[in-house]
Amino acid sequence: MKSIRLTTFDEPAAATKLVDGPSPRPAAGQLRVAVEAAPINPSDFLLISGNYGYRPSLPSPLGAEGVGPRHRGR
Repeated sequence: MKSIRLTTFDEPAAATKLVDGPSPRPAAGQLRVAVEAAPINPSDFLLISGNYGYRPSLPSPLGAEGVGPRHRGR
């Protein structure tokens, strides 16, 4: 699974890294959704630059929104 990780607080190109890791397995009562698109919001750029209301421990995954395919039942 590919994801963007925040490695430092700086300009986006210097602060982020594309990483490839294992896909998490869902626990009981959870499901996995294939993400087709993930938007970048102004708040993401504030977080990357270190100007948001909090600073996560680094390295930190980025992104809180995503769009997946519509499930049409079985």
